[in-house]
Amino acid sequence: MRRLLRNLIVTSFSCAFLTLSLAGCAVLFSPTRQPIPVASTPEGAQVFVDDVLAGATPITLELDADHSYEIVVRHLAQERRITLQTGVNGTMVALDLAPGLALAGLGVLALSDDQNPEEWNQLIGGSLILAGVGSAALNLAIDGSTGRWRRLSPGEIMVVFD
Repeated sequence: MRRLLRNLIVTSFSCAFLTLSLAGCAVLFSPTRQPIPVASTPEGAQVFVDDVLAGATPITLELDADHSYEIVVRHLAQERRITLQTGVNGTMVALDLAPGLALAGLGVLALSDDQNPEEWNQLIGGSLILAGVGSAALNLAIDGSTGRWRRLSPGEIMVVFD
C-alpha cells in the first residue's frame, strides 16, 4: 500500500509539473509582433500603414498580429493596396493540444494495462487523463485569451510597378 501511495504521489506531481510547464505554448514561442517585409520594383516606393507613412521600400514592418491592416505602396502616380488579414495560426493550436493529448493517451494505456493491480491502473490512468485534459484546456485558454495564435497574412509584400 505504501508503494502504491508513493507512486501515486510521484506520478501526480510529475503530471502537475508537466501540465504547468507546457501551459501556453504560443505565449512562450510566438512573438507579440510579426515582421512583414515590404519590397518593390523599383525600390524607394512609399509605404503607408493605415494611412500613416511608415517609410520606403525595402522595409520590414513590425506589426501586431491581433488586428488587420491596410497597406498602401505608392510610387509616383501608381499605388497598390494590400490588406493584411489576421487569422489563427493552426500550428500553435496543434502545439497547445499535443502535450495534453499525449498525457491523456498515456492514461488510456494505463487503464488498459493488465500487468498491474486494477486500482493502480485506475489511479494512474485517471490521473494522466485528467492532467492531459487539464493541460490542453489550460493551453487553449492562455493562448486564446492572449491572442498569441494570431498571424498576419500575407506574410510578405512584393509590388512591381510599371
